[in-house]
Amino acid sequence: MSSEEGKNVIENKEENKQEDKKNNETKQDENTIEKNKEELTKEEDKKEDNKKEENKEEKEDEKEEIKKNKEEKDILDEINKIDNSELKSKLLQLNFFHNEKYQIEKQYAKEYDKIKCEYDNKYLEIYSQIQKIINGESKEKVTNTEIEKYLKQNETIDENLDESKIKNYWEKVIINSKYFTITDKDQNILKHLKKVWMEKIDNKINDFIINFQFENNEYFSNDILYKKYYFPENEESKPKKIEVCKINWTSQDKDPSIEKINKKIKKGKKVTTKTITEDVDSFFSLFKNIECNHFTEDECIFFRDDLFNNQLEYYLNIRVGVTYHADDFKDLYDDDDDDDDVYENKKKEECKNQ
Repeated sequence: MSSEEGKNVIENKEENKQEDKKNNETKQDENTIEKNKEELTKEEDKKEDNKKEENKEEKEDEKEEIKKNKEEKDILDEINKIDNSELKSKLLQLNFFHNEKYQIEKQYAKEYDKIKCEYDNKYLEIYSQIQKIINGESKEKVTNTEIEKYLKQNETIDENLDESKIKNYWEKVIINSKYFTITDKDQNILKHLKKVWMEKIDNKINDFIINFQFENNEYFSNDILYKKYYFPENEESKPKKIEVCKINWTSQDKDPSIEKINKKIKKGKKVTTKTITEDVDSFFSLFKNIECNHFTEDECIFFRDDLFNNQLEYYLNIRVGVTYHADDFKDLYDDDDDDDDVYENKKKEECKNQ
């Protein structure tokens, strides 16, 4: 190959290299544009949803006002039928203060929402600081007063204390709360649970999301599992809508909320065995239930008012769970059935001996 040919080969390679670089940049630009479009679409959808929600709330307010006006008209119509002017005057005065109370209630609702939002944010900040200690990220030091008060004689605090995590903290909290059905499979997975936190959805007063963050594990590929609760206006315990994440199990066998069962099927004289899957109680059943019923009401109360407030007591296993769920009601009814059986057997025995 001549030097001229070699030079041409090098130039062609350089041109190809530049062309490839340009194509890659163009592709990256296209991907960026596409991503921006998706984000803009999501933002527009979010704005549209917020607008619909605002319109819905305005309609609810209008309905409430129409209802109140009708009640007011009915009251005045009835008072107007009374012939006794003295009684009529007194009832009109009562009605005046009745309306005053209604106006105060409206103002109370507005101020309550504002104060609740303010203090909820303060609580969330405290829970964030607690999580930093659990993760070994806090730089706070235990004071000398606390050391003297709680440590044993000659006991010292490790200087590297802040850098160490509290192992299996949330696993213990979840298990010791006794709110969930926890299987052996659940426990193996919960060992990878490193963080649980709650946050508001779009700064709504009552809507919230509960997040569970896991270490990399062999069971599912999700980093975070979540469940979202949406509420009607001025309602804190009865959700109107629930959303859950999809758990990407590495295989069906890893999912503790289902169980494979061999079922015999008879067709004529021939009997065959078919393997089917059935839902079973598990901590991860939490991410299957999206019905708005009394069980999900319990969930909301548990997450918002119990789990985070009492997490230290649950970790130390010194608190008895106070919320009811399906198993509690089942046990209650089972106990009643047992009592009935005892009563019936006793009556039979008495009749037999007579």
